[in-house]
Amino acid sequence: MRSGQGLRLAIGDDSPGSGVRIRWQPHPRAVAILLVVVVAVAVASGLAHSVQPRQSTSPSPAATDVAPSRAATTPASSAPTPAGVVVHVVGSVARPGIVKLPGGARVLEAIEAAGGVDADADVAAVNLARVVEDGEQLVVPRQGETLRETEASAASAASGSADGAGRVKVNSANESQLTELPGIGPALAARIVDYRREHGPFSRIEDLADVPGIGVKTLEKFRDKVALR
Repeated sequence: MRSGQGLRLAIGDDSPGSGVRIRWQPHPRAVAILLVVVVAVAVASGLAHSVQPRQSTSPSPAATDVAPSRAATTPASSAPTPAGVVVHVVGSVARPGIVKLPGGARVLEAIEAAGGVDADADVAAVNLARVVEDGEQLVVPRQGETLRETEASAASAASGSADGAGRVKVNSANESQLTELPGIGPALAARIVDYRREHGPFSRIEDLADVPGIGVKTLEKFRDKVALR
């Protein structure tokens, strides 16, 4: 080969009896050029790796700002349901008075807590599915009686079923209050209320003896415990 080329070919016999062997002898200048090329490639690769941007594992501020918080996306809840409510049930029920119910209770539950409706109750005039409110007065009218009349009767009873001497006012007391009298049970109390509704207020204590089932003997048991107004 010529001296200007990078490699030289040498043909020779290195040992006795062996065949022809070919040896490549690199030229010093070719080796130097090859080393320069390798170093240049290595440097260029290192520079390219150093300037490559790193991928961050932390969330970007934009993503954090855009993502809505749970508090911001959750609709405002309604007012919390009270743990318990107190309702005043009046009108045509077995035991008019104050009842305590769990929060969210319905009118039907309030009436049941008051012993249920009387036989003459006008249930159709009451929304049994309505949720009761704490502190309200629930009025159950009688058949043929308006709510206003029932409320007036309830207000009269609330003003006091007993006089200053502790006697029961027979013209305003309800069935539950009348059962506090000696000898008067739920059945006789209902008859007194029915008689009063049909004939009007009692004008004399003695008129109570005209109520079916009472008579003079029963009247004597509670005469001194009742008053007209």
